[in-house]
Amino acid sequence: MKHILFYTKANCPLCDKARALLNLFEQARNIEVDERDIYESDSWLLEYQLKIPVIEAEGIQLYGNQITLQAIDQLISMSLGTDFA
Repeated sequence: MKHILFYTKANCPLCDKARALLNLFEQARNIEVDERDIYESDSWLLEYQLKIPVIEAEGIQLYGNQITLQAIDQLISMSLGTDFA
């Protein structure tokens, strides 16, 4: 199972939209999403407070409005080395 990092925070509509998109891939692509609230770590807050939501796989990150169904599919495909059918 592949792990995807998802940096987020409460009361963030863009984060909610990104999470809904990730939900579509969890079972279909056999991924596990490690959801991280940026307020749980000073380093996460410093790094991501102006970028959230952030989805990361294999060191590649998608930020904010870059997060689309197609972009997530490409990110997961690159990290798994497969294409989504």
